[in-house]
Amino acid sequence: MIASRQSAVILNESQRAEIVGEVGLYRNISRLIEHLEPIDVENNEFFAYTLEGNRLDLSVENDKIKAVKAAAKDDHSSHVRHLLEVAAERELKRWKHRHMRGMNPATMSTEVLVALIGFTW
Repeated sequence: MIASRQSAVILNESQRAEIVGEVGLYRNISRLIEHLEPIDVENNEFFAYTLEGNRLDLSVENDKIKAVKAAAKDDHSSHVRHLLEVAAERELKRWKHRHMRGMNPATMSTEVLVALIGFTW
């Protein structure tokens, strides 16, 4: 099991939530915040979620980035899973010279996907 599954967050660098951009995986919200730039948050260039499927609201107050779980109880777990699978597919393409053919992210557990992708920060 992922030691930090409860605190890990995933970031989709895209101006539209449904479009998968660059995907980053962070150990916790603090590490995510350290990576982001206020101007990009203000320009709505990111969507962040917990691995459990909660959306995080990103905002800037006094040049400091804040990330808190969204008040709405919408379940984004299927979208989080999709982001993890796309990131894993991209990682497998980078590794194709290491005989990683035949691996299918859709059949991998969340723990295996996280291990394959690795933490950004």
